[in-house]
Amino acid sequence: MGNGQVRHIHANKISKFVARVHGCGVISDGDVDFGRVLQPVNDVCMSKPSERVSTDRLTHLQSSVMICCQCLMMSSLFVLVTG
Repeated sequence: MGNGQVRHIHANKISKFVARVHGCGVISDGDVDFGRVLQPVNDVCMSKPSERVSTDRLTHLQSSVMICCQCLMMSSLFVLVTG
């Protein structure tokens, strides 16, 4: 509101935003029509998840849950590499 007034809207009255896409285009590195196009950085992490999470962060868990979490972290690398 441009005149400085405040309008309160209840959360139940706000509709969910749904983004609609009508197409997808592919451009080449040689295309000059779009100007400079930034490419995302490919950040590959080769360390295991179990190496990135220290055991200090899991000490609050019960021992059976801690072992289960560590096994899941070990197996997630196997799935990512082979999968």
